Amino acid sequence: MSQLPAGLKPGDTVKIFRGVYFHYGVYIGDQGDGRGNFVHVAGDGGFVKPTGEVKRGNLVDVANGSSMNISNALDNTEKILSVPEIIKRALEAVGKDGAKYNVFEHNCEHFANWCRYDTKISTQGLMLHCASTSGQQMPMNPSRQVKQTEAYFREVKNSKFAGEKD
Repeated sequence: MSQLPAGLKPGDTVKIFRGVYFHYGVYIGDQGDGRGNFVHVAGDGGFVKPTGEVKRGNLVDVANGSSMNISNALDNTEKILSVPEIIKRALEAVGKDGAKYNVFEHNCEHFANWCRYDTKISTQGLMLHCASTSGQQMPMNPSRQVKQTEAYFREVKNSKFAGEKD
């Protein structure tokens, strides 16, 4: 059975190992049962036309026996929002964003980082984007690929996400 990571605090980003990828969400506190409240984007697993929804659930249940840890990876490079603001963003997004799920632009890691830092960054999305574009150039042109990827992530960072005001 999974246990909450040591030192976990409301507003922390949690990373759950799923075998070939990580699933991310935001820990919003405990209800006294030691299992924790967790807000995350749950995809339907489809690849042709994937959908997802922002859900609130029990962190131990979502982890389903998988290992998990605190992943506030951008704390040294991005401004951290206040804990009440992180929780507010997460809760206001619950039930939304089903049609926007996209592994490259609107995945669970983008969502968790948007809640905590007000920025949509996904290291998994970056790796997938690099892998998907590397075969387009023969021979590979690293500087061109970096420019394409930087432009792509600027576009993603500036796009709207669940709960954002226009």
